[in-house]
Amino acid sequence: MSERVVTEIAQRAAGYRPQLDGLRAFAVLCTVIHHWVPDVFWWRTWFPFGVAGVRLFFVLSGFLITAILLDQRRAIEAGNQSRGLSLRHFFVRRVLRLVPAFYLVLFVGSALDLGALRETLYWHLPYLSNVGMILDGRWLPGITHLWSLAVEEQFYIVWAFVILFIPRKGLVPAIGTAIVAAPVFRGVGVAAGWADMTIAFNPIACLDTLGMGSLLAVLFRGEGGERGERIREPLLRACLWIGLPLLIASILGEREFGEVFRRNVNLPMQEFALALVFTWVVARAAVGFRGPIGWVLENRVVVSMGMMSYAIYLFHPIVAKGVVRWLAVGWTYWPKVAMSAFVTISLAWLSWQFIETPARNLGRRFLYVKPNPPD
Repeated sequence: MSERVVTEIAQRAAGYRPQLDGLRAFAVLCTVIHHWVPDVFWWRTWFPFGVAGVRLFFVLSGFLITAILLDQRRAIEAGNQSRGLSLRHFFVRRVLRLVPAFYLVLFVGSALDLGALRETLYWHLPYLSNVGMILDGRWLPGITHLWSLAVEEQFYIVWAFVILFIPRKGLVPAIGTAIVAAPVFRGVGVAAGWADMTIAFNPIACLDTLGMGSLLAVLFRGEGGERGERIREPLLRACLWIGLPLLIASILGEREFGEVFRRNVNLPMQEFALALVFTWVVARAAVGFRGPIGWVLENRVVVSMGMMSYAIYLFHPIVAKGVVRWLAVGWTYWPKVAMSAFVTISLAWLSWQFIETPARNLGRRFLYVKPNPPD
């Protein structure tokens, strides 16, 4: 089988479109703004950049991973491959895609004694960063962002078994239960007086964004049958027209009422509003935005940044600390940002070229879906 055919199969299985990479670029830009731009800039407080960036990544992950698993499920039901083979190939490809660059950051950061990596390495190695931070109860400068990568890995492990083993009629109810569980969990946490970190870093608290992406994959893959086809467009419009006003109200409410509103209203509900809005955005990008938005999302520079977004996300907080410590001592703010951006993008490019791409090429030997033999 030619490399081109293998690539096309992999892209179809993932529901790939260049605009999804464009969305990744904007997701990582939001997280960079959150970590690098202080609140003294007026525009920084007008949008929840950090929350939005991570939640856009979650919706994208839920959509793409569930699409892959649904295609594997169809192959299993058609008798073309076993569940064991599907799980093995799925997990091997996830490991090859994510672990090499992640471990490189862990070991290099520990060697340079950046952030608190050295003293907390035992939590990060098994992708339990979020658990370690919840138990420790403190933010870890430079490496707090690793919590979201741990949540995604935990989601992949559980979700593979959910999608491949649950009866077909239970798919949508299971996803719906996950979506509802997240804001309920966050609300219970607020009412019980739990710390923000204990609430937000728990995988259950992230299931509305991950679950909405998964529901979108079910609708796109036709798993909802004729009824799913009928309700897809009305549902997506409802996501936009309900989610957008909720999001605007959450932003304005926090500006007007401050910490009390953020804690009691936004912590339980703002992420659900983002889940609704981003579900519509991801759906439109999967089909293909037209006009200026489509042009921006398919711009070669934007797509390239999206392809390197994983490494950019990994490196940017640690690089910023290193730049401040060693490369830009005594510099003013914007030169530090410029130097941090240059170093981050350079490292991300090196990671993409020499670590992630070779690992992805190796992963292509483990096809998600075995092609049907020719007649």
